[in-house]
Amino acid sequence: MSSRCDSPSSGQPLAPLSQIASEYRKLAQDIDKTLQKDTLDVWYSRCVDSRQGGFFCYFDQDWQPGATQPKTLVFQSRMTWVASQIVLRHPDMAPRFREIARHGADFLSNQLWDARDGCFFWQLTPQGEAPQDNNEVKHAYGISFGIYALASAGKALGEQAFIDRAAEAFLWLDKHGHDAVHGGYIEAFHRDGVPMLQVPPQLPKDTLDYVENAWGCRSMNTHLHLLESFTELYRVWPDPRLRLRLEELLNIIETRIYALPGIQYLYLTADWTPLPGHIPYAHDVETAYLLVEASEALGRPDDSGVWKKARSLVDHSLQYGWDNRNGGFYHDGDSKTGLPTKRDKVWWAQAEGLNALLLMHEKYGSSTPVYWERFLQQWQFIQKGMIDAWTGGWFHTVSEDGSQLITNPTDADANGKGSRWKCAYHDGRALLNVIDRLNQLAGC
Repeated sequence: MSSRCDSPSSGQPLAPLSQIASEYRKLAQDIDKTLQKDTLDVWYSRCVDSRQGGFFCYFDQDWQPGATQPKTLVFQSRMTWVASQIVLRHPDMAPRFREIARHGADFLSNQLWDARDGCFFWQLTPQGEAPQDNNEVKHAYGISFGIYALASAGKALGEQAFIDRAAEAFLWLDKHGHDAVHGGYIEAFHRDGVPMLQVPPQLPKDTLDYVENAWGCRSMNTHLHLLESFTELYRVWPDPRLRLRLEELLNIIETRIYALPGIQYLYLTADWTPLPGHIPYAHDVETAYLLVEASEALGRPDDSGVWKKARSLVDHSLQYGWDNRNGGFYHDGDSKTGLPTKRDKVWWAQAEGLNALLLMHEKYGSSTPVYWERFLQQWQFIQKGMIDAWTGGWFHTVSEDGSQLITNPTDADANGKGSRWKCAYHDGRALLNVIDRLNQLAGC
């Protein structure tokens, strides 16, 4: 990406370049402190399971571990990816995180890998063992994160075996799941790779799959993260078939999942016919970044079509899903009115918004101050409302103004600092990207 030396202070005369660079650099330093204190330290000081391997996931508001600690593919992969990125981007912390990244990558490559039928299990049994039932669901969403983590770990550790395992997972998914007629991927599979197009017999008939999608249909969520993982793998394994699939996914998101004026369809049939759903502001701003990242990996960093769609996703979310009074993004909106369906603020939406806003400022800051202004408001809201000043880390959900913690005692995945879905990934990736981008801007 090109650096732009725009004044961080909108509406003011252009400041000297040295002053502008100093502001960017100071903010990068402040955000780096938050990354270390409220993401890395709080998580990696207590989540490593040195006895059974992998990472613990459940922690309450005071960081006390939960009684049960399931080992799920998505969580294990995300924690491994973050540790690997610290090795790659933070040399001063690399010695410590190199061992953590290896610890996670070994767990993914061994315990969570199906030695009989190939590819990753969705999770281990409560006893920490591999599932034996052929009705055990393997899901493309989880497989995507396994690929994502091992590609990153292989690069960080200089271990080709981890990259090879990631490539093996891609080839398994492509063999069993690629839709040669409509493009994209079937999302759910039996253990042996046979597509699971209906509700498994052991589950109630109205059960949705792991990403709340109807069995046999396609989801924005899964294909978005396949785009993410294929991008990561392509950087270390530039295989021709992988490139074709990465190009295909980029095209699907641009032409099938994306829609004017800057939204995405959440759920679609196998032939990409949209199904009813809400407007996902949080995923929209995340997609903006992942579209640009994939285009860059394919050697097209200035693809005007990609940038136009990415910008419209952010602009639409700012128009309908942004809190003008307090700052911050709402999670989702009504598909008819575009207005927020809930006023609470969820941690990962704020993290992804921070990342996307600075990306837009870097690209378009010379013509508008709006992305920088919203970026600063977003960062202020995160500091004020999303981060726990007492025990550290990010809250899961807070009230609209950030003054009140919102909990759900009946939902373990939304009632603490850590769960199967809440880890160091969204905030860790966003803060790492923002630090890098601010330092790049400062160096102009």
